[in-house]
Amino acid sequence: MKAIELRKKFYKQTANYKMIESNVCNFTWINKLDPEDLKKPTLLIAEGLFMYLSKEDNQHIFSSLPQYFKDVDIIFDIF
Repeated sequence: MKAIELRKKFYKQTANYKMIESNVCNFTWINKLDPEDLKKPTLLIAEGLFMYLSKEDNQHIFSSLPQYFKDVDIIFDIF
């Protein structure tokens, strides 16, 4: 079972809370969002993700996010 499938058993998606299964590095997941939502302040939560990506992938993600979102903050765990 994929992690996102397990999360969906415990958490409900709403208009303000979406769980998207996708490769975070290629940004196709952006297309799954309502374009109007991209104009709103957004909080992205990435749990158990960045520690598994390369330095280059992480740099690409953090430098690209402002191109898609007008106002974005991100919360993530690292070690």
